[in-house]
Amino acid sequence: MESKSKIVGMTLLSALVFCVLLVVNSMSPLSEMGNHANTLGSVGMWAAIGIGLVCYAIPLFIYSIGVKWMKYVLAVLCGIGMFTFLAIASSAVFIGLVQHNFSQLIGVLVISVIASVINILWFVIAFRTKRKAPSVIIN
Repeated sequence: MESKSKIVGMTLLSALVFCVLLVVNSMSPLSEMGNHANTLGSVGMWAAIGIGLVCYAIPLFIYSIGVKWMKYVLAVLCGIGMFTFLAIASSAVFIGLVQHNFSQLIGVLVISVIASVINILWFVIAFRTKRKAPSVIIN
């Protein structure tokens, strides 16, 4: 049961960092790129946050009510999220270097790396094996 609460906690932390990343992205120069980029406070930004939270909440709710195999669905989604966070981080570095505005994208880079670390920790917590105490044989 303790492992279940840790998985739920790490998933909620990942959702929080995802939302922070969306807000930081909307404040960065990335929000000015493309026709469909979200700017701070726009309906698109809030819609992205809402959709992201729903994508976290539905599998997490199903896992929390006791469906054990949902942990593997959460793991797949966590892996996709980790890939997305690393892609955002590398894109921020590339765009920052090309457009000479790297200092304006440091927040995006830092939050993306933090989110990736949280997702790695999620895997460690979800799939670590419990060590058995060494057995002592007395003759």
